[in-house]
Amino acid sequence: MDGKICGMTKESLRQCLSECGCCCSTADSVIEKIESSDRKGARKILEQKRKEALESLHQEQQKIDRIDFLSWQMDKEEKSGGKQK
Repeated sequence: MDGKICGMTKESLRQCLSECGCCCSTADSVIEKIESSDRKGARKILEQKRKEALESLHQEQQKIDRIDFLSWQMDKEEKSGGKQK
């Protein structure tokens, strides 16, 4: 092995995992699983992190939708002379 994991140095992989939202212990677990040829276990951890990130994204999208609605509602009221329809 050329000292690389998934085409990266261990430190680069750790940084990548950190940027993906993995804490140090989670990153260490993923790296250990990959190094011990338990890619299925590593993938399971990554899939869980992806699920958590996607849920967070959906929650943030809902906030944006509400902000957009309130802004639209205010514009609508301004155009109608401040009266709510």
